[in-house]
Amino acid sequence: MEYFKLKSAIEDQIVGVYPQSIKMTDDYFVRRSDSIWEMDIHSKIPPNLDGIQLVKHARATDLLSVVPISPIFGLVISEEGKEVLQNFNAPPHRFFEVKVYDHQKNETQKNYFLFRLLDFQNESISFERSKFMVSTKEKIQTLAIRTAADLKNLSPELCMDMYPKLISLRSDFQFDIFYFDKIGGYFVSERLKNAVESAGLTGMRFELPEFPILQEDKVTAPN
Repeated sequence: MEYFKLKSAIEDQIVGVYPQSIKMTDDYFVRRSDSIWEMDIHSKIPPNLDGIQLVKHARATDLLSVVPISPIFGLVISEEGKEVLQNFNAPPHRFFEVKVYDHQKNETQKNYFLFRLLDFQNESISFERSKFMVSTKEKIQTLAIRTAADLKNLSPELCMDMYPKLISLRSDFQFDIFYFDKIGGYFVSERLKNAVESAGLTGMRFELPEFPILQEDKVTAPN
């Protein structure tokens, strides 16, 4: 199985303007406990998602680029995008309804949801067959990461200089969309990518990741 990085489209002819939203509506309650500014990846309560305001000329695509909502917190997708995702394997996750308004504060005709993954997939990495590097001013060298805990406990400074050379997934890994802690970005299977493209969903693009992601049984232990 080949894996791809899921990213927001940036072309004007697709999204109109990038990013499509730079703020919530003017009457959004920033200081409420359920405000998106008060929550993080570990928050358990439903976020206040009323609502997102699009900038002038932004198009209501199936994936929206929304500055106030970090991708690590969730993806803003259309109902059509939700229907596609529900046909595939995902880690524990939730969908929350989102209100999206155009620049004149009219609610969009498309229905939107925040898609939140509730678990990172670091435990699904076969570390003995993966390879991580660290780049400093002096040299580039292998970084000894042997467990998910090692990766989780990396210092912020080391994280800035660390990058995977190869990620091997356990042979029983079956998720079609996932996210790693300390590595960042959403990754999707080729079959999910093909389904998105067949459905004609807009606002998203797929790129090969900077490092290969392979199943464990197709990888030999790196040198």
